[in-house]
Amino acid sequence: MDWTKLALKGFLKGSDFPLKMHPNFHVPLCHLWHDGFMSKKALVFGAGKIGRGFLGQLLSQSDFEIVFVDIDEGLVSLLNQRGGYPLKLIGDEERALTVSGVRAVRATDEDEVLEEIATADLLLTAAGARALSSLSRLIARGLRKRWEQGVEVPLNILICENLPQPARTMQELVGQEMGTGYQDQLEQKVGFVETVICRMVPDPSREMRSSDPLLIMAEDYSILPVDKKGFRGKIPRMTGMMPVDSFVGYVHRKLYTYNTCHAVVAYLGYLKGYAYIYEAIADETILKVVRGALEESGQAVIQKYSFDQVEQREYGKDFIRRIRRKELADTVHRVAKDPLRKLAPEERLLGPATLAWGFGITPHYLSLGIAAALRYDYPQDEASRTLSRMLEEEGLDQVLREVCQLDPQSVLSQLIKEKLAALPDLIKE
Repeated sequence: MDWTKLALKGFLKGSDFPLKMHPNFHVPLCHLWHDGFMSKKALVFGAGKIGRGFLGQLLSQSDFEIVFVDIDEGLVSLLNQRGGYPLKLIGDEERALTVSGVRAVRATDEDEVLEEIATADLLLTAAGARALSSLSRLIARGLRKRWEQGVEVPLNILICENLPQPARTMQELVGQEMGTGYQDQLEQKVGFVETVICRMVPDPSREMRSSDPLLIMAEDYSILPVDKKGFRGKIPRMTGMMPVDSFVGYVHRKLYTYNTCHAVVAYLGYLKGYAYIYEAIADETILKVVRGALEESGQAVIQKYSFDQVEQREYGKDFIRRIRRKELADTVHRVAKDPLRKLAPEERLLGPATLAWGFGITPHYLSLGIAAALRYDYPQDEASRTLSRMLEEEGLDQVLREVCQLDPQSVLSQLIKEKLAALPDLIKE
């Protein structure tokens, strides 16, 4: 069964966008929207892995001029010199692309950034959650300049950041910077649009950086679900973008399927001594746990959001197929980093376990993943060191209470403790 068609079917429920198969892709995409020439400008905050490894490709294939804003002066200079960058896509076949129509602006050149905002047709952010405060200040000032210049066309911002409720967070931050006199304009003329990023873009290797500092490698997954209700004015036409109505279900589906099982693979892989994700998923013991976790989280998501059983199972199978790609060379440490955040109550481990429990599904395999995360003690990870210190000084019950926000005597906590006790034998298998 072709999962990408199932994915597209699910993403487009409630959408009126026509489709066709684009000949240069292995996945079905929205038809290519363009006016026959480059007449639109997209401003992308962050020229990193997601900015260049995903968004740049989709924008270029939609005939946008792409302007990156980044703090890395060397990167900005190279992008301006070359007007594009190479992108290697890994799928059933490897493809080399060049993303063209690119220029860049230093984030510190504020006047230039404000002018780009004032004249942009679309904004996208992929700068990281820590940059949102300074980013919001720039966007607020750019919006004021835009309106002072008499630009009345609504401006939509696609927020590609890994944080809870990104649209609300950014809207509040920008609103605070704008002041009370602009609230009506902000509500009517600026769309804060959440997205679900499913493409895997590993960190560039030393070899890649030395051969070409602009080279990005990514998998060829090209679907970008977005919250249809977040837009203001006309929805921009962009290759691969899938506006959906019931967006929260897709957020949780991705978080509780891809992110959940990615984390389970990483934490168990670390305990079993693997360096790469593709090595860990090849371990039959880990694969069994991942499949069990996919079933538990999948059934919970189905009951919560009424997804189709077949689609959800294919969604999980697609995840396993994708992370088996050796060429991506995704590391266990990259996926496992920051266990304190990933053990939070609404995050990728506790979130699906709690949801499953609420529907009468005992999360045996998800609890194994939680137990493995609690044992992640990689010394070069600051959050891991903090977690290890908390466990040693304050004890497991306090970690469950403070980090996971669980009653240490709850049934779920007892299950996690049972799985912690079982981990040593599991690791030996």
